[in-house]
Amino acid sequence: MEVTLRDINEGNWFECITMHSLEEDQNCVFETWIASNALSLAQAKIFPTWITKGIYAKEKLVGFTMYGKEPIKGYDEICRLMIDYQHQGKGYGRKAMELIIETMKEELNCEEIHISFHPENKRASKLYKSLGFTDTGLKNGFEVVYSLKI
Repeated sequence: MEVTLRDINEGNWFECITMHSLEEDQNCVFETWIASNALSLAQAKIFPTWITKGIYAKEKLVGFTMYGKEPIKGYDEICRLMIDYQHQGKGYGRKAMELIIETMKEELNCEEIHISFHPENKRASKLYKSLGFTDTGLKNGFEVVYSLKI
């Protein structure tokens, strides 16, 4: 399975902001489990330490990620991982996470990566634990915070 990360640009930004993680979350700024891609792109404009990428399966945009240096706390974080609801359950999330972790290791030279998510999002918890993330016991608002030592 070929999964790549590509910049969000003038050619794919609109398709990116129309994706959503649950069918019923269409046109929401705050989806059930995550912030919308549109909100994430706005955050990245305000805080340039965030890097935004489209997640592609071959030539098809299937998801979105935002990662980088958290601007207030200063740690390396995967701030967003979303796979469009139409493409979930195909292994794209796992492949994307593996690629994001490797990219952060190489490009950001990080030794630890944080990720936070809604505690009721059991799919996210299962995926992150299977990749070696552990619960830090910390909270980011209402979200739980996991970390991966590299």
